[in-house]
Order: sequence, then structure tokens, then C-alpha cells
Amino acid sequence: MKNKLVNRFLLLLLATVSWVSCKDEYIYDDKEPDFLGASIYDFMQQDGHFTNFLRLIDDLDYTEVLTRTGSKTLFPARDEAFERFYQGNAYGVKRYEDFSPAQKRNLMNGSMLNMAYLSYMLSNVSGNAENPAGEGQAFRKKTANTFLDTIPYATDETLFAANDYWERFRGKGLFLVPLATAFPLVYFTPANMQVRGITVGDFSTISNGLNYASDDIYINGIRMKKNENGEKNRDITCKNGYIHVMKDVLLPPKSMADVIHDNGETNLFNRLLDKFAMPYYSASLDNQVHVYYDGSTPARPLITDSVFAKVYMTESLNVDQNGNPLANYGLLYYDPSDVDYGGETDMGTMFVPTDKALNDYINSEKGSYLKDAYGSWDNVPTPILALLMKNHQKKSFLSALPHAWSEMNDESSFDMKVATGEIKKSYFASNGIVYVTEAVYPPIDYQSTYAATMTSGDTKIINWAIQDKSMKFYLYLRSMENKYNLIVP
Repeated sequence: MKNKLVNRFLLLLLATVSWVSCKDEYIYDDKEPDFLGASIYDFMQQDGHFTNFLRLIDDLDYTEVLTRTGSKTLFPARDEAFERFYQGNAYGVKRYEDFSPAQKRNLMNGSMLNMAYLSYMLSNVSGNAENPAGEGQAFRKKTANTFLDTIPYATDETLFAANDYWERFRGKGLFLVPLATAFPLVYFTPANMQVRGITVGDFSTISNGLNYASDDIYINGIRMKKNENGEKNRDITCKNGYIHVMKDVLLPPKSMADVIHDNGETNLFNRLLDKFAMPYYSASLDNQVHVYYDGSTPARPLITDSVFAKVYMTESLNVDQNGNPLANYGLLYYDPSDVDYGGETDMGTMFVPTDKALNDYINSEKGSYLKDAYGSWDNVPTPILALLMKNHQKKSFLSALPHAWSEMNDESSFDMKVATGEIKKSYFASNGIVYVTEAVYPPIDYQSTYAATMTSGDTKIINWAIQDKSMKFYLYLRSMENKYNLIVP
């Protein structure tokens, strides 16, 4: 009897211990941490000053995502910013109802990252051996904005006359998109300014005179609002991500190629640049467009035609789609429409002369070399023209910062002689900075001993020998420190 009582007591004790040990003490199974606050959508709704942006979210069926799930970073603007936007903007809209479905997608998705970032983390990248933390290295991150958000139909007859690759589209047009998966935003933060050696003066030149304060963050040229006067604007912590409020409405930046095409002052440079453009067909890209634009809603009208990407002939894309080599045609250093160029930690820079600057140059003593041989820019052969076009490209944004212009060389290591006073305007592009200039920066080839052999129809063989990449005679004949007498048979 005694043993039975002991056994029962032990069983009761074991059950009690088991019950205590299995009890769930983790309080966040039943509630959310207080510091997380509301969801992104709920916070904006409770704030009461994001009516326009909330309409974008609702119209694009993103309400559920930004209410319950995901890990997002959003850069919205309050209603007061939208009121300023409606007074004049690149979209030409004067009220919310004027937005097209494509404009709504671009505006909404271009203001969102598919990852949660506090403001100080924007310029961070994955570490490496030299910089384990990777802090202050990044200038760009890809947004939720993709090529599917807008599918333009190109009818640019000037483009179609640029070279034989476009001939079949004359008088017809085509659906033409960038060859990119997602478009980045471009930002300047205290961390990347300090780590990458960008001065306040550099930023002023890049941004057309904006003053940079020590704690400023600029995204696509728009300042992120600060936490001040009791108003929380940065690092608003929500249960599904972060909100950073922008001073003005954030629009997706254009590529350098689109900036050159659209700004109105560089039409001639754009026309010459298009001589190195060609349509590129990607079955994957084409299929994605047809799957999305299936006619299921008015916002996704049916597209059945083939869709092409516009690409440029470059040192990395040196054959056409049929495998024909392009080196003898002339190549750019990089594709100004490639929004992935440079990755997160760098981008390109282009110095683009105005129409007046190009015309003044070819009609000047310096440009008479081309004028005498060809008469006009449109007649300059592409191998010779490519030398000029790519000389206005700098491969790295960091190697072309304004404070270094007095000592900056072109990619062939010759002095470019860029002066701040020659910059008429600058543009933030998705893949670099475009400076519209009132000067032309000709390549050293136009000034060298062998220049005449490139333009004469009687010296093709000697020009081929000089330009040969294995023999490299052109490297010697480019020297401005030595003098040569070149006897040409």
C-alpha cells in the first residue's frame, strides 16, 4: 500500500513538472512587440497625410501586402508634396485622376525596396576582406520597379534611320524596353559621402547647386525629410518594414541614354549615339511581357507583338545577335541604357555636349579635321565617331568626381581638361551622372600624328596597321611628349 502511494505521488509530481516545463513563456506568440507599431499601410492611414500614396497602394492591389506581410522599405511623400507635384511635373498630371496605370506603377514601385532598411543601412553592402562591414560603399539599390511597369511603343524615325539594324521598323514601330530586371534608386548618404571621398562641393555640382548638410540623405535628387519639430519622418518602424518620408514625390530616375534623349539640349549627341544602338530580342523578356499583358484588366492591355530591348555596341557586347563582330564598326566603353552598370557600389559618368557645342566644335579650327573630310557630323564614319563618343564616357563615377576634374584623364590616360564652368546642367540617372556641357572633349586620336591616316581613303592599309591591337603602334604615335615624322605610303 505504501509503495502504491509513493508511486502515485511520483507520477503526480512528474506530471506537474512536465506541465510546468511545457508551458510557453514566449509572450510574442500571442502579441506583437510594442516597438513595431502598425503595419506600413496602417501607419500611413493613421497619419492622415498620405491620401495620395494610399490611393496608389489601393489601385495597384498592394493593400494586403503592405498591411500584413513582407519586409519592405517605402519612400512615400505626404499630400503636401503631391500638391506641389501637381503644379508641374514630368508626367504632366495635374491631379491624381490624371495618372495612367503605368505612371502609377512606376511611382509606387520606384518608391519601394523589397527589403527592410533603416536609413543608415542604405549605403551598406555585404562585407569583403578589405572592408568586412561593407559600410558606406553603396550608391544604389534595386527597387520594385521593373520593365513590366511600362512597355513603350517606339515610333522614333530618327532612331530607325541610325543604322541598318533598325531598318525593318521604319514606318511601323516596335515595343522597346530596357534590358533590365529592376531599376535602382540612386542615393547619397553621410556614410557613402565620407567613405567614397565625395565632397560637399562635388554634391553641389552633381545636384545643380543643392547644399548638402552633414546628416542629409538624398534619393534620386530628392531630400529625405528629417526627424524634427516632433515629426517622425525617418526610420519609422512598422511590423512589415520601414518608412522614410521624402520631401517631394520620388520619381524613378531615367537611364543615362534616356536623359540624353529627353533633355532637349543634346539631340545631336543622341542622334550620333544611336548609331551604336541596335534592337535585341530576348525570348525570356518577350514571354514575360506577354504573360503580364494578357488583356485581363484595362491596366494590363493585351500585347501580342514581339518585344525588343534597346542595347548599345560596347566592348563587352561586341557581336550582334547573329554573331557578327562589331569591333570594326566602332564600340562604346559601356551601354548608357544598362541600369545594372557598376552594380551597387559604382556607376558611370558621361559628359554630353549640347547641340551648339558640337556644331561650334566641328566648325572651329580644332574640328576642321572632321569638317574637311566629311562635311558634317552625320557623315563621320562610325569607327572614327566611336572614338569621340566613348571619350565622353567615364567608366567610374568615382574617378570623375568634380573636385578631381583639374587632374582627370580620359580612359586612355590623357588629360580631359574639364572645367566646372563648362557644365550647363547635371542629371541624376539610374546608372550614373550626366553632365550637359558647353564644350567638346575630343579623343587624343584626333590630335595625334596618325590622325590624317584615319580620314583618308588612300591610307586604309597603314591605318589598319597603326590601329592593330597586337602591334599597338598607335600607343607610340599618340604621345604628345614626343615628336614624330610619319611617312605614309
